[in-house]
Amino acid sequence: MNNSLHSWHMVSKENCLMCDEACEIFEENFIEYSKEFVEKIDNFQKPSEAKFYPIIYKDGTYFGGVSELRRYFISLLGNK
Repeated sequence: MNNSLHSWHMVSKENCLMCDEACEIFEENFIEYSKEFVEKIDNFQKPSEAKFYPIIYKDGTYFGGVSELRRYFISLLGNK
């Protein structure tokens, strides 16, 4: 998989187990991503679709949370 085609960004919370899981998914799949903590972002506007953290963006567009991320990588592995 050529991960240079996609830009991943994650907004996380301190002490968030689901956020930690998302980091593990990225790292296990050798995907570069950026992460910042919501507690350190001034005036963060959470997407209306986002119910939980982490909030993940792909190519600047809201992607979903850890469940969507997990499904995405499972689907990629199934297509090899």
